Parts: sequence; structure tokens; C-alpha cells
Amino acid sequence: MTDRPDLAQLVDAILLEEASIALHESALAISRVRLAQLRAMRTALAGGAGWMDGATRSRLADLRRGRGED
Repeated sequence: MTDRPDLAQLVDAILLEEASIALHESALAISRVRLAQLRAMRTALAGGAGWMDGATRSRLADLRRGRGED
């Protein structure tokens, strides 16, 4: 007897690997979309969006300096 896997085991292993790669590709696509959203928000905020009042600008400056809510 040999220790070689049968054809069904090989097919299962290939399908599992394909599913794993597809899942990672999906996660990467979601991450890219989120990154684009965050960059757009940062750009809007850094541009001094006119809708920000003084308190919001101050809070944003605190966050940029690494000071969260105390």
C-alpha cells in the first residue's frame, strides 16, 4: 500500500485552497474600498471643509495630535 492521497482528497484540497484564495481576494477588495473611503474623508477634512464649526475643527486637531477623549 502507498500513502498517496486518492483523487477525491486531491480535488477537495484544491477546492479548499481555491475557496481560501477567493475569500482573501474578497477581503482585499473590501479593504481597498474602505481605504478609498478613508482617504476621501481625510482629504475632505484636511481641506478645511466649510461645514466644520470651531469645536469640530478643534476636536479634529486633537485627534491628529493623538489625543482621544479623556
